[in-house]
Amino acid sequence: RPTVATAPKAADYAAQLSVRLERILSRAGVDFDTFPDTVLAKKIGRSGGSGTASPSVVILPYSPTLTSAHIAALKAHVAAGGRIIAFYNPSPDLSSLLGLAPPRYETAHPGWTAMAWGERRIPHDTEHILIPVVKGKSSATIPATWIDANGKDTRLPAIAVTRHGALFAHVPPLAFPAAQELLLSILDRPVPAEEAPQPPIDWSPFQIVGAWVPASRLPANVPSQLNSLYAYLAAIPTAQESEDGSATRPSQALHVWLPFLNPVDRPGHRWLDPTVPADRAAALRRVRAAAHRHPAGIHFDYLRSPGGTPASSHTADAITSLLREAIDVIRDVAPSTIISAAVFPTPADAAEHNQPWPEWLRAGLLDYAVPMLYSDDPAAFRASLAQCLAAAPHDRLVAGIGTGADEAQVDAAAFRAEVEAAAAAHLRGVVFFPLDDALRELLPAP
Repeated sequence: RPTVATAPKAADYAAQLSVRLERILSRAGVDFDTFPDTVLAKKIGRSGGSGTASPSVVILPYSPTLTSAHIAALKAHVAAGGRIIAFYNPSPDLSSLLGLAPPRYETAHPGWTAMAWGERRIPHDTEHILIPVVKGKSSATIPATWIDANGKDTRLPAIAVTRHGALFAHVPPLAFPAAQELLLSILDRPVPAEEAPQPPIDWSPFQIVGAWVPASRLPANVPSQLNSLYAYLAAIPTAQESEDGSATRPSQALHVWLPFLNPVDRPGHRWLDPTVPADRAAALRRVRAAAHRHPAGIHFDYLRSPGGTPASSHTADAITSLLREAIDVIRDVAPSTIISAAVFPTPADAAEHNQPWPEWLRAGLLDYAVPMLYSDDPAAFRASLAQCLAAAPHDRLVAGIGTGADEAQVDAAAFRAEVEAAAAAHLRGVVFFPLDDALRELLPAP
């Protein structure tokens, strides 16, 4: 596990990536041990004091600053027949241990969105990569390559595998099923057999089957099961663009996804402060611009306080009054616009963040709320859903399901279980986060 010893400028980030990798290994059924990089030399290359064998594979989730002592320990590990799997590492010495040339840095904007592994796609957004460089006569293989923002396979190596291990061009991906299977294949472990085909999911109970689109433009490949898209303002065509044919609207209902983050350039302030007049005015200008696109709906997000902010009726009232003003703006421009909001997964969580969404529903401020019930445990999903149903009518709720959120990457079984739980509760619909290749894999063509 990386510390300031090998990630001196990003120890917290490195720790998060270590947890991410542990999640992949755990869900893939791989036995592993974790230890800080400060005891690397003691843990590898020989048996420990407890008599336990040294690991056959050492995995470095993010250790950009390896010292000479670390390299020496890893060299001894490879010499003893061990392997190394490293992520996003610039060290030429580490690459040499793996039998590779020094990695090559590349950046692009927009960047890359996924890794292509055979027919599978593993979502992974980045604008910066360290491409593994294979030596001329090396027997290294390239099992995965990068997909760009246009959906094109660039053939740029995402991973190089040698007899001494593997080097990834970026940090560990989220724990998607395909990512688990990719790592199993690199570890020479058996990949689970495909499950028996299941009957298609019945979507007929829902009015809304949607997905959030965290991109500056609408995707070309939208699964046919989706009838609603929640996209940033920049991705929604203007009336002029629709009329002159320079942009086309998809068949799905388009909702402007409007995060209420800080719209004013105040250094150090990422969040909108509803008590600051300049923030409120700028937010309402964005709302008016969204309404002038005449979307099917406007979908608010981050309409709450950041974590660590004390719960306060004053702040909650300021957020509610801002919502009321935003609704007045929308009704003035486009009266029939549907108004919704992504909200915290339970009323208690929401209250702690000054987001009284059950009150917003009772007051008729929202047509529906979308609790972000992100969990890959269907039992936990159902428990949070029950709390929401105790606070709001079922037909005013749409379940947010995290298919590729940081908190949750559901597999096919959990996906089906959570969708069926939403249907059994007679919710208005479901919305998935995000629309990416993992969701497309869960929503195969009929």
